[in-house]
Amino acid sequence: MNHKVPSIVDTLLANGGENISRYFMAPEDGKGDKRIWDRVSKGDQLTASKWIDKFTKRANQKILDHDEPWLTLVSMYGLCGDQADKNNPRVLAAINEMFLSVFGYGPNQAHPPRFDELIGVHLELKVPEILKYRRFLKEEVFKEGPFHLYPDRRRLLEEKLSGEEARLEGNTNFDILISGRSDGRKIHVFIEAKFLSDISKDITYVPARNQIARNIDCAIDLMTAGGNDLKGLEDFWFVLLTPGIFRTERYGGPVLSPIAHFLPQRSRLFCYKMEDYLHPDFLRRDLPHWKDKLDDQHWTFISKRIGWLTYEDIADIVVKKGTLAGDTLEDFQEFFRDRCLSP
Repeated sequence: MNHKVPSIVDTLLANGGENISRYFMAPEDGKGDKRIWDRVSKGDQLTASKWIDKFTKRANQKILDHDEPWLTLVSMYGLCGDQADKNNPRVLAAINEMFLSVFGYGPNQAHPPRFDELIGVHLELKVPEILKYRRFLKEEVFKEGPFHLYPDRRRLLEEKLSGEEARLEGNTNFDILISGRSDGRKIHVFIEAKFLSDISKDITYVPARNQIARNIDCAIDLMTAGGNDLKGLEDFWFVLLTPGIFRTERYGGPVLSPIAHFLPQRSRLFCYKMEDYLHPDFLRRDLPHWKDKLDDQHWTFISKRIGWLTYEDIADIVVKKGTLAGDTLEDFQEFFRDRCLSP
């Protein structure tokens, strides 16, 4: 099947990918936040050029219809362009209004992140294993020995538990990290993006753990320096990004579609976990290794920092705030319309 490459893809890959390279680079020295950038798994990060090569390969194979990373990249480019002028007033206004709509709805209304300045938007960021979680597994969950329903995983766990520094979960990947400053503080919005895929439940050693819990866990760990600086929670937000058909009523409701008869807002695991995490007790239940650091007030605070953004929201705000113009805006809209994410 020979598919035409969307025009926006050619724009993003022009001149060796210079239009997207900033999405895969850490902030300049002094511009970032040591809570994040000192802990990034540098040895596991691909360079910007390697990411551009990966995106180019996907484009050359003309298999973009199902491609979640490309949709995520085009979405962020729609908001921030090549990031050379990321503090353009239109960009800041678009991002602030977008998050105001995300966190200004429903029973868990909270003060949204409000950026006075953007430090950067980063894609495909890997951060290291949560040591607090590793210790909890070794000292409490598996203190009487390994448990797993797969015999081979149980044997592998036994080998790992016998070592001092054995990794039990590995790196956590964030699809998007939006970093900036607000009233002089450095703030971060961690985003998990899903197109038609569901969140992962196939955690290697603890099959009851899910991807949203893991990402929130990692974000809490980063922002609080492993629980040693709980004031860092004030600088944290977590957002799920999906097509609007999946968003549940308590987060603003789904976008209507011909398949509404089948209740797509109840068709994914993330629909249920996001509903769960509106309740602080459910969030605490899924992250038991924080019991010595976080109390009722902390969990209530965290649950109010969890929101749901849709690709349709992004398409609307790009047009409304004029973060793209001319042919590039038309190409952006075509890309989204082709996926039924924009009128």
